[in-house]
Formats: sequence, structure tokens, C-alpha cells
Amino acid sequence: MLIHMLLLSEYCVVGICIESLLSEIVGSKESDLGFDITALFEVLSVNSCVLIWVLDMLVKEYASVGMFDEAIDALFQLKRRGFVPCIMSCNFLLNRLIEHGKVDMALAIYGHLKMSGLNSNDYTYGILLKALCRKGNLEEARDVFREMVEVGVNPNAFTCSTYIEGLCSHKRSDSGYEALLAFKAAKWLIDTFAYTAVIRGFCSEMKLKEAVEVLFDMVNEGVAPNVYI
Repeated sequence: MLIHMLLLSEYCVVGICIESLLSEIVGSKESDLGFDITALFEVLSVNSCVLIWVLDMLVKEYASVGMFDEAIDALFQLKRRGFVPCIMSCNFLLNRLIEHGKVDMALAIYGHLKMSGLNSNDYTYGILLKALCRKGNLEEARDVFREMVEVGVNPNAFTCSTYIEGLCSHKRSDSGYEALLAFKAAKWLIDTFAYTAVIRGFCSEMKLKEAVEVLFDMVNEGVAPNVYI
């Protein structure tokens, strides 16, 4: 047990050192580095596990500072070498792209990754739903939600509230509330954010009676209202 803990500690230290090195690489110009970063990939390719690990970390480092072209190139370095990227790195990149308004790019990358055999998790589907809802592609968002359920990925509070908010923000609060009730009947987790989205949606559509009914439903379900309602 002690040996296992020591080895784990050693790997953590190495991981921190590598992450620090990659941060330095990302923040430097290639001329300052004195080498082409692609040469690093070739050196690391002798050990596929290390290569995958480093490229995944590099994707996150590039995406975190908005260097999306470089992040995408690092991601597809894995694909070109026959590896499926880590789902956490993919999720991080997709979410950063969407938050920076690059929704079409995020959807295109997701399509490529899906064809490459990426196994999406509940957070991936939530990010995809957010992208489609922001574009107003609500029918596609519905299809994605159905696909998620069909492949056996259980919707979480984030995916449910994202879809509901997407409907309500496009003046379809009635549909948003219907979705909320359907999710609740399916025993999926419905949180404050989902109820808040419906209440705000009804208020923006001047359907105040419906908004009050949802608020009472929320309280009866034991979901505490927040200050944003």
C-alpha cells in the first residue's frame, strides 16, 4: 500500500512538472523555444501512453488561453496517429469554443470526433445541447437528447436544464415546461436552474399566471428558489 502511494505521488509530481513545462511552451514563441513543437511529438511517439497524456494536456493548455487553432491541431495529432482523444480534453475544448462564440467550429469538431469513435458522456451531450440551443437549432437539440437516452447515457441536471433553457430562451416556454415535467416523471434530476429558466421564459412572454404556477410547483417539489427568479 505504501509503495503504491509513493508511486502515485511520484506520478503526480511528474505530471505537475510536465504541465508546468507545457504552460511555458504555450506561452512562448517558437523562435524563443529553439525547436519545433511537432518535433516533441515525434520524440514522444515511442511511448504512446506518454504521447496521449502530453497531447491531452497540451489541448487544455492551448484552449485555456484561447489558442484554438493550436488546440485543435494538438487534438488531431492524436487522431492522425490512430488514437481517440481523452473525452475530458474534448469537452474542455468544445466548451471553450462555445463560450468564445465559435459554435459552428465546436459542432464541426464534434462531428469529426464522433466519426473517429469518441464515446460521448453526459457532459459532452450537455455541451452539444448548449451549442445547438444557442444557434436556435432546437429540433437538432431534441434529436441529440433522444440520442443520448438511446445510447444509455443518463441525462444529468446540466443536460436537462440546458435543453429546457434553450427552449425557453426561444419563446417556447410551454415546451420547456412540458420537457421539465417529462424529465421529472422519468426521475431525472431537475434543479433550480431548470425551474428558473421556465419561470423567466414565461415572464418574458408575459405569461405571468403560468410563471406563478411553476414557482408553486417548484416549492412543492422541495426545490428552493434562488435570488435570480
